[in-house]
Amino acid sequence: MRVKADEMRTMSQEMLVLAGATEEEAAIITDVLVDTSLRGIDSHGVRAITRYISELQSGKLQSEAPIKVLRDGPTSAMWDAGAAIGFVAGTKAMDAAIQKARRYQTGSVGYMGTGHLGALYYYTTQAVNEDLIGIVLQRGAAHRVAPYGGVEGRLGTNPFAIGIPAGEERPLFLDMATNAVATGHFLTMRIRGQPVPDGWIISREGQWVHEYDNAAVDDGRIAPVSFGGVTNEYKGYGIKVILEALCGAIGVGCSLDEKGFGCLFMAIDPSAYCDIQDFKTRVDSMIRHVKSSSKRGGFQEILMPGEPELLEKEKRLQEGIYIDDVFWKSIVKKVDELGMDINKYVTA
Repeated sequence: MRVKADEMRTMSQEMLVLAGATEEEAAIITDVLVDTSLRGIDSHGVRAITRYISELQSGKLQSEAPIKVLRDGPTSAMWDAGAAIGFVAGTKAMDAAIQKARRYQTGSVGYMGTGHLGALYYYTTQAVNEDLIGIVLQRGAAHRVAPYGGVEGRLGTNPFAIGIPAGEERPLFLDMATNAVATGHFLTMRIRGQPVPDGWIISREGQWVHEYDNAAVDDGRIAPVSFGGVTNEYKGYGIKVILEALCGAIGVGCSLDEKGFGCLFMAIDPSAYCDIQDFKTRVDSMIRHVKSSSKRGGFQEILMPGEPELLEKEKRLQEGIYIDDVFWKSIVKKVDELGMDINKYVTA
């Protein structure tokens, strides 16, 4: 199923308002989900709208929940977002980091809260749009991943995202979990019948699993991401542990509890180090140098981090957002439960 972005945006906002969100909250949630789907990150996009509506209806997510500012200094702050909507609190946290960076060249907001924040790249775009470097580090809210050499969940998915502005070239965006596969992507691949490769899922006996296993996610038997084949799993494990300690100690846990997400939202002003135009020109030069490499067989073009998603966004703005049938049926059901007429929003 393909749905036009504008149609999905209008329908999503009304669904969220009916579920208890304010107009502002509905607009922010929708913008995150629609943009994520436009970039082809279907695991974290509009397919999950029903989840957030259910969490609003149940009270797991709370509209207009207060955000407690625990500490606040010129360049840093610490927030407790509690049960606030993650998309909304995260957007405000990065806004606060940006305002500090505008005044002092660097700004960061430590963050803890129980609301899911979706794909982290989105928050880095807030900084990039202001000609700032955006960084988001996160300690995941549950023990989904086994340590290197282990078979039981002890670590979060612990993703991170970095956005860097460029001049004439497309900006750079890196957004990745530090386990072999994000849990949302794992679900999407299962729906599409895509295979499970070596190095992703561990059996209770410590062997690689090649069939989808929901219990593996619940037990935390997802492996850390590997660099250079399954034998280099320890590298992703190392990054994951550092993020666990950094964001967990600042916010929640260090794997000692599962009450929520611990994050660092950071904005850095390149003009603190050099002229902003010089910075962007150098980034452009680096991008062109990397792209000038001779290509391996089967590769038509060398793409930079985030570029496949930006190209997919251009395509989906024309063709519409792709939604797997099982997720579309769930959305249609939720629309009906909310007393809405889907034909009012979506054209065939």
